[in-house]
Amino acid sequence: MQITETKTVTETKEIYVAPCLKCGSADIKLWDCGYTEGNVGGGVCKECGHEGKQGWIGSSPSKEQLAGIWNAANDIDTLITAENTKIEASRRTITELESLRRERADAAARKGNLGAKLQHVQRLKEEGAALAEKANDAAQEAVELQRATEVEAFFESFKLSVTLSIERGELPKPYALEEGEAYQHLGAWDSGMVAKLNTGQSKYSPQWKALIDWGAGNGLKVDCLYTWDGGGTRSWHVLTVKPMP
Repeated sequence: MQITETKTVTETKEIYVAPCLKCGSADIKLWDCGYTEGNVGGGVCKECGHEGKQGWIGSSPSKEQLAGIWNAANDIDTLITAENTKIEASRRTITELESLRRERADAAARKGNLGAKLQHVQRLKEEGAALAEKANDAAQEAVELQRATEVEAFFESFKLSVTLSIERGELPKPYALEEGEAYQHLGAWDSGMVAKLNTGQSKYSPQWKALIDWGAGNGLKVDCLYTWDGGGTRSWHVLTVKPMP
């Protein structure tokens, strides 16, 4: 003979509940009205009373469902993703509308007189020039970003060298800037390079200031000295550190 036994298995699950978007509190209460129809639920911040709720959620919503409703209105990453989705949708709509406008302008130009056709040709050339300028600006921005990254990486390597030397009980050696892409971007062999960095005249002054601030925050004075070989054939800069006075 066989008999049947029924067991109830309890499953424990971690559910993420985002902090309140308004005040940052993590003390959130998940709730629902308990209606059979037209039920409303979500979450409420116990600190500031901010709510994130939704209607028509069913008569017995799970905590995971209620947390999802709250998170959709309060989790920063979720909100950013949602806004980016809207932006992408808007961009697609704008692209489609611009395409439609061009198609209709093309159709009108084909039906018009020579003057209308000439205006159409001029407009197309102007649009093409504007697009080319945008593409060129984007390419230049990418180049400048890469150069800034190389300069920042160079300064990071200097910071690491100084830190390791001091931690080992050694005096940091002068860090020579003689070659490499980063040095070229900073203004290689320019005796006024340091002055430009210090006065904000260099596009890499923010990276330089960050290095100076790092030194000051660690009790170090960072300096950059211009030097040469004495024969007039070679010059370079040297990064040094010393204790703050």
